[in-house]
Formats: sequence, structure tokens, C-alpha cells
Amino acid sequence: INLAGNGIKFTQTGGVTIKAEVDEQNEDDFVIHFSIQDSGIGIPLEKQEAVFNTFTQADTSTARKFGGTGLGLSITKQLVELMDGRIWIESEYEQGTTFHFTVGVKRGNAKDYQRNQLVNACPLKPLRILLVEDNAFNQEIAMAVFEKQGHQVTVADHGLEALEILLEENFDVVFMDVQMPVLDGLITTTIIRDCEAQRSTGCEKIIAIEKELIVKLAGERIPIIAMTANAMSGDRQKCLDAGMDEYLTKPFIPENIDDVLHLLFQDTENAQTKEQEHTIGANVPLGNAVTSFSRQVINHLKTVYQMDDSTAEKMLLGAVRTLESTLDGMTDALEREDYPTLQKTAHSAKGALLNMGLKQFGEQAAAIEEIGRNGVKHKDGCVTFIAEVRAFITDAQGQS
Repeated sequence: INLAGNGIKFTQTGGVTIKAEVDEQNEDDFVIHFSIQDSGIGIPLEKQEAVFNTFTQADTSTARKFGGTGLGLSITKQLVELMDGRIWIESEYEQGTTFHFTVGVKRGNAKDYQRNQLVNACPLKPLRILLVEDNAFNQEIAMAVFEKQGHQVTVADHGLEALEILLEENFDVVFMDVQMPVLDGLITTTIIRDCEAQRSTGCEKIIAIEKELIVKLAGERIPIIAMTANAMSGDRQKCLDAGMDEYLTKPFIPENIDDVLHLLFQDTENAQTKEQEHTIGANVPLGNAVTSFSRQVINHLKTVYQMDDSTAEKMLLGAVRTLESTLDGMTDALEREDYPTLQKTAHSAKGALLNMGLKQFGEQAAAIEEIGRNGVKHKDGCVTFIAEVRAFITDAQGQS
């Protein structure tokens, strides 16, 4: 989508052609070769390698016609490499550009088809769900999804509050955010598993309730599903190693949530399929310049979460209030060069933006999260991102 969007942006006349073909295949796998060819402005040879660098554009002059943060190709390269592929460019200045990339994919199988048939044919009974999530907008989105599916939801803002609620109430399943204040999702899950096994947790924060919690949870095994805006290699394994049963990446898509619940509560005969990773991506594309970002979000909420206009508009306003506070935190972290805080605030922004269907903004937040993680100084690009999201917030508040 990003490469095709770039082709359109930089092409005044002619067209953009997208092709896909199988490069290699065997009994289990394919390697697919994609090419995106445009008849646009082209890229000089000496600048072709640099376009994959973070916050880099081929034309860096202040008078350039085409805007953007310079994050898209860097993110695209990372995504391709995460799928064991490679990306390269063929271009001649003023003659057009062709981007090529390959990805490896596995063949589908009959078991996947049978599982999907079961999901569609056998609705779940109502479940008692504990949602552990610190972002207010994400809470509202998840609750809207769960309640529409007929489930009962209790919300905790962080891991310690979740443990206190588990002490008083019983649940069929826990949806656990990974990055949270007070107690994060990994630590909280480890504590739950220790208590179920009647082991001391060693966590000073729960010392006052540890004995009661061990008594309450002893001999149980409550399913815990990770929820995270991270989709990097190794993140899923960290969740499974902590004792989680499944892994979902944000944004929240009803079909994926329903799918993972069926895996846990109905499809016990095919338990081996629980090793399948469930990756959620925003599948509502960004619109054109005529359509405001706020309208895109409202349409996304109505389409994906089946909300009416009033509910979607209320959700949007709640989201931008939360996002405004997050951007304040990012700005402060940038000024202080506090990279751990920059990583956390960018992670929070990423989750909210993806749940709103603003995939391009979400990808930019992911790149800034990585900057915070690595302590790399790219202040200008971060400032540009914050300014663009603030413009969206102003637009949304004006629409209200």
C-alpha cells in the first residue's frame, strides 16, 4: 500500500502498475515477487540507496512539491525483512521508478479451512472477560467489540488492579495489554501463573494480597491473551514464555478476537493450531485529501466495529483527548532527550492510531517507538509526526 501510494504521489502523468508472481515454490512455501512500477519523476542513482533510511527523502529541498515524513520506505523495508524478504529499486531520473520486494508465505491447508468453518457455524456462549488495558480509548473499543459479541467485560487499568479484581471475581478469560504502568502484562501473567501453582511470586507490590491470591487461584488455569501494538520478531515468544496462551496485535478487529476465543473455548480437538500467530492490521485504507482524517476514523469505527454515527463520534472525541495527552508526553520526552519515555508514549500513540484506522500514522509512531528504544536522535522527524497528528486532532475537534 505504501509503495503504491508513493507511486501515485510522484506520478503526474502515465500510471502505476502493480504485479505479483511466484519466484520459488515447494510443497509448503512460496516466495512471491511484487513489483510496483510508476511513470513518475524517478530517483537519481546516487540517492537510491538512501531512500530506505529513516526520515530520508530523495528530494530534501524546502521547495519540494511532495510532502511526507520520510518514514514510509524505512518501515516498508523493515516489514519486508521481517517476512524473510528483500526490497530493491530500479529507477531513472525523470523516467519513472520500479520498487521490487519478495516475501515468503506458507500454503493454506484443510485444517485452517475446517477451523474457520467451525468459527462461523458455532457461536460462543457469553464469556466473563477481564480486560487489562491502560489506554482509555483502547478500553472503549475493546469493550464495544466484546459486548457486541455478547460477552460481559470488567476493566482494569493496570496489572495490580487486575490482580485485585481477580481476588474478588471469577473470569473465563483475561485479555492482557503488555506495556502498562504499575505492573506490566508480562509480570502480571507470571504472578498469576505462580499463584495458580501455589508458588510465592517474589513481587513486593502484591505482598499484601499474595497469600489470598494463591488461595483463590490455586489449581486454576485461566486463559490469558496478550494484546500489544508490537508485532516485532520475538514479541510473541516473550508473551508465551510468560505463560500467556495466545497473542493478538492491535488494532482490535472483531473477527480476529472471535477467532482466538473459538480456538481457546471450542476448537480443542485441533489445539495445535494455537501456535498460529494472529496478526491484526488496519484494513480500512486512508482516504484522499478531500476526506478529513476525522471522517476516516468515524467511517472506520462504523465499518469495523459496527457503530452508529453518534457512538463513533463520541469514540473519536475520547480518542483525541487521550492522544493529545500522549503527544504532550512525547514532546516533553523529546525536549529532555528521555528516550525510554519517548518509546512508551510512542507505543501508546501507535495503539490508539491503529485502532482508529490511521495506519500511516500508526506506522510512523512505530518508527518513533524504535527510535526511543535505540536512543537514536532524529528529533526533526519526531517533531513533524507530532505536528501532523496535532493537525488531525484539531480537525477532529473542529468536526465536533
